[in-house]
Amino acid sequence: MRPTTTHRSGLRWLTAAGFGVLIGCSDPSTGSDDDPTTSASTGTTASTPDPGSTGIPTTNDPAADSTTDTTADASGFIDHPDGSPFNFECDLFEQDCPKGEKCMAAAMNGGTWDSTICVPIAEDPGAPGDPCTVEVSAQSGFDDCELGAVCAQVNNATLEGICAAMCIGDPSAPTCADPNSTCIITASGAGPLLCQFNCDPVAQNCPEGQGCYAVSDDFLCQLDASGRQGAAGDSCEFTNVCDPGNLCLNPDATPGCASGVGCCSSVCSLADPMPPCLPGQSCVPWYERGGAPPNYEDVGVCFVE
Repeated sequence: MRPTTTHRSGLRWLTAAGFGVLIGCSDPSTGSDDDPTTSASTGTTASTPDPGSTGIPTTNDPAADSTTDTTADASGFIDHPDGSPFNFECDLFEQDCPKGEKCMAAAMNGGTWDSTICVPIAEDPGAPGDPCTVEVSAQSGFDDCELGAVCAQVNNATLEGICAAMCIGDPSAPTCADPNSTCIITASGAGPLLCQFNCDPVAQNCPEGQGCYAVSDDFLCQLDASGRQGAAGDSCEFTNVCDPGNLCLNPDATPGCASGVGCCSSVCSLADPMPPCLPGQSCVPWYERGGAPPNYEDVGVCFVE
């Protein structure tokens, strides 16, 4: 089987360690050999898994769930999956907290987000894309990002992550202020709507410490959780435990893959006469013919023919 469309049957989609996007695959609880033990702060509104995409989820969120529902309630939360009540102190879209504070999603009763609270804005807050830290946990609501931004892709061990802008607009049709970003949701179906930067998987033009990974129908900058593993041919459970420039694909995409979950395989350019593929692989289109977004027409992935 070779990938041929944006919905290639048979390819499972793993999420990225530290991201919280889980689409169509069981959710493992560990990442790379370095065990980033990351917590999902974000997920994706993009629809079904892009079989042209890795087939492998993009995060190791233990609570992550498959979702395509992008309808938020008035506070900016996606409807809670178990129907439990929320406690709203403020509105994530309106940002109606007193001056010097910002409205944040929080888990007041443990587990995932169940409330919105007003918290102080840090003295020297980070902008979207800047490194950040949280207090206690990714779901505490307390971080050092600026107004309208949240610390996402948080490593549970270090409490460090990357600031991400909150989505703007109407809760039923959220969007991003930055046209080069995509509005995403938590994979668990509850939590704030956040924006992640679009990127070029061939050029790998993300900030240091991040890679350009496939997230459903998009390529977005995600935390590089590869650690000591992540080269082409290495086993993987999440797409961002592969080195930047590689994606986690089903075992049959990579020759000699010893994992029952997936192995890393290189992104390639269809225009490259000598793509960085392993013996037995060739560079095949990521998107079906005529289905690639502008500027992504040459994106391919190394795959066993």
